[in-house]
Amino acid sequence: MNMLTNGGFERADRAGKPTDWTTNGLTDAAERRSGARSLFLRDGASASQDVWWPMPGAKYACAIWLKTEDVRPTAARGYAYLAVYQFDLAGGLVAFRDFAQLTGTNDWKRFTYTFEAARNAARLSVRVGLFQAQGRAWVDDAVLVEGDAAPELAAVTEPAAFAPPDGKGRIAILKDSLPVEGVASSPDHLGQVLRTAGFDVSFLSADALADPQQFNRRKLDLVVLPYGASFPLDAHRAFLRFLQQGGHFISLGGYAFDNLLVRQGDARSGGPNLFGKTPQQVGASGVPDLLASGWKSYDWRPEARCGPELLPDPGFEDAKLTGWQKRQADLCRVDDSAARSGKHSGVVSVPPQDTPPQAEWFTSMPLKQGVEYHFSAWIRTQGVKPTTEPGYAYVAAYQYGPDPPDGEPAKLVAHRDVLHVVGDSDWQSATGGFKPEPGAVRVE
Repeated sequence: MNMLTNGGFERADRAGKPTDWTTNGLTDAAERRSGARSLFLRDGASASQDVWWPMPGAKYACAIWLKTEDVRPTAARGYAYLAVYQFDLAGGLVAFRDFAQLTGTNDWKRFTYTFEAARNAARLSVRVGLFQAQGRAWVDDAVLVEGDAAPELAAVTEPAAFAPPDGKGRIAILKDSLPVEGVASSPDHLGQVLRTAGFDVSFLSADALADPQQFNRRKLDLVVLPYGASFPLDAHRAFLRFLQQGGHFISLGGYAFDNLLVRQGDARSGGPNLFGKTPQQVGASGVPDLLASGWKSYDWRPEARCGPELLPDPGFEDAKLTGWQKRQADLCRVDDSAARSGKHSGVVSVPPQDTPPQAEWFTSMPLKQGVEYHFSAWIRTQGVKPTTEPGYAYVAAYQYGPDPPDGEPAKLVAHRDVLHVVGDSDWQSATGGFKPEPGAVRVE
């Protein structure tokens, strides 16, 4: 099964943008590798599609057809690219690979990339586009599958819609000794009703629900959660993959994910009390005793463990602007008329011109390997217009290697833009986090 939806770019909205992709490109019916359309990108345009909850350590294969015409760099390095990025749950970049970088004019060619999902990867992002380059590129027949090799698009299927009650719908019902918060429904009675309606019905234990070999979209269309607000935490990854692949669920007697459960003896946080009740109260109310059930509640809310503020003047309040530097100093100033808090804010003001420079406030500080860093900023914009694509106001973190002895610029090891803004916008928050990549010694 193709994990990418609309990999052939056959479906588009009224404006011509392909559905299921985040892009500023358009579909093209005149030039395509197969089918009726391809994705057309020009002058810095890009497209991406995210796939959530890959299996840790599992192998995946991505294949995409690419054609280019007169692609020329607009900076030191520029090209048409195909890439796969891996992000953790907080949005931090875990790994990335450009598996195609083309300049000039090239006919249709298929590029493939096989990789393992990182242990902490929560999201895969397939990305295509033109990086710091002018020209034209066409993309078609994008495939992402689990396994060592990616077949052609015509040989794979996309997630299908739920089967109607015609005897072919495959439904699984969770059946285990889970404690109940809310109103429980009998799995056996539900199974009898659904079989009478013509559905293929099976039962899954909590362990089976957590096993992607038993619980997956290839075998099932819909799963029923009958125990009210109770859900086994260990099943969350397989469950989300099932939904991402086009599966459906029904939660009866309460919203299952309001309360997560782990087994007694599990080292993860949680206690013997179920949703604020003591075991005696739970038993007295007719709900299975939590201790007897073998489960305990899991508190998913992490404790805040923030270190000290590393920026000496995060609000631009110090007249000396300690720690801050400017690129294009004449375009950067401190303003006292539009502060998010305090009295001042840092402003970048670029007048209209054909080739505006990159102007920015930035601060630089050393990094420690193995330490997790978090950053945030508030940004407000007025009249931001791209002069070339892409163009925007941004909040970002850039990791650099050591300064070379010959005075050349330090190597950019990794970067992460957490917010892009164009036009007029009120104050909005941008947040991000990262761990230093190997070789990174400072961050801007």
